[in-house]
Amino acid sequence: MMRKIFNKNNYYGLSVNEKEWLEIKNHTIGGSEAAAVLNKSKWLTANDLYNKLAFGKVKTFKSNDRMVEGQTTEKFIRGLFSHDFKDQFELIPLPTKNRCIFIRKDKPYLSCTPDSLARNKWTGNLWGIEFKNVELRSKEEKQIWESKDLPDQYYWQDAQYLVVLTDLEGVLLYAHLKYFSFNEEKQKWEFDHAEDRAFPMYRNEVSSHVAYLENKETTFVEINVNGRKRPATSIQLKHL
Repeated sequence: MMRKIFNKNNYYGLSVNEKEWLEIKNHTIGGSEAAAVLNKSKWLTANDLYNKLAFGKVKTFKSNDRMVEGQTTEKFIRGLFSHDFKDQFELIPLPTKNRCIFIRKDKPYLSCTPDSLARNKWTGNLWGIEFKNVELRSKEEKQIWESKDLPDQYYWQDAQYLVVLTDLEGVLLYAHLKYFSFNEEKQKWEFDHAEDRAFPMYRNEVSSHVAYLENKETTFVEINVNGRKRPATSIQLKHL
């Protein structure tokens, strides 16, 4: 049963069941789709998103072992986060049986579903929290995650939370990074070790990126979706 559990000046949050969540997701741009507007997504193109919003043609993905692992391990990663950041953050309870989805009041086509919300004990301000279980194999993947920047897909997902939840001080992505090495003798990848790493995104440091994303999403819906104008196949993202 859908019910409103957050009602802020610029957005509201709904507690919804899986069917209701999918219905809202199918009519909005969510965090996992924000990068698609910029053609920076690993899984979706701008045209995939256009087909969903304009014609209701949703690209589906088959469940796999990695997806199942991500779902089942989230509670453990959440527990590690709570322990590691107990002096800085207090997690805000969200519905456990249902999902919680947030929607911008003035732009109801923008939504997000953070894994959790937390109160910063030092500032008293609200933060969005995202948990990730990541497998790293290639040198390129490892270099990306070991830098200060997130992969594009997750960077713009975090930025979407700042677009929708307009009072967030920031977003923190807490990743369980699983390193694999290739065994030449056995000709297969083998688990080597794991590290837990936090990637904070402060609103005041990325405000131009947040505004850029919101502008692109607004244009995408108003010009492309509402005007039935198929988007270009690629967007060159300028350095901001």
